[in-house]
Amino acid sequence: MKGRWNYLAAAGGATLLLVSAVCTRIEYFETQWRALPWLCFGIGVGLLSFAVSQIITRRVYRTRPELARQEGISARDERNVALGNAAKARAFALFSIGFPWILMIFALLELETLPLLVLIGFYLLVEIVFLAARVRLEREN
Repeated sequence: MKGRWNYLAAAGGATLLLVSAVCTRIEYFETQWRALPWLCFGIGVGLLSFAVSQIITRRVYRTRPELARQEGISARDERNVALGNAAKARAFALFSIGFPWILMIFALLELETLPLLVLIGFYLLVEIVFLAARVRLEREN
């Protein structure tokens, strides 16, 4: 059943790419809904590329089961998990430092208020989730 979802996602991504191509040719989308073709394009490319990569991975693992077993072992390996967590921590630290600077630059460029508020809300949500997770983990230990 999992393989069918990948094919369905690939078909959905290709459909969104076609919708994007058609919408760029229609005059209505040039005036009213200018972002819709590009939104369809972005989601379609992401969905199609993810689904195709999953299909290829599944086929490779089907033909080479020893590779699938080795990947399963390395994914659960303690050292690899620790390295992944360290990389996530470094990326989060960069996000926590860099994103407020980007917000200030957008504010100085006099970006419209609503997109700026959405970005600020997203940043605050990430920081609140971080603090809540940290408090929960400290209580457990």
